[in-house]
Amino acid sequence: MLVIRREQMNALLAHQRLLRAVGHARKCFPEQCAKLTAGELHQTARSALSRASGYGLTSMRDALQFLDLVLVLGADFDDRLPWAREILREETGSGVRFKSVRLYMGAMRHLRSHK
Repeated sequence: MLVIRREQMNALLAHQRLLRAVGHARKCFPEQCAKLTAGELHQTARSALSRASGYGLTSMRDALQFLDLVLVLGADFDDRLPWAREILREETGSGVRFKSVRLYMGAMRHLRSHK
């Protein structure tokens, strides 16, 4: 009988999540991905997923949305843009539930104002 330990299952799930994120990035942002090697794209996605989780964005939808913003606004957008920092560092209140929505709306405002 084959026994899969919890650590192995977690590693498999994390790898599956990474592959889904990379596929999503390639499908939705082909121009940005074309500028990266396969290794760079994997590292960008891995970093984005990890940072999203650190901000409490743990659903796949929220994590992919964070990756979208990394690809559009830059890898350091969460440190560089004050409005993004403010949203992402909020840890209490009803805003936490809608953090990814607020982040996305902030990004849309930012992109419109910097055309």
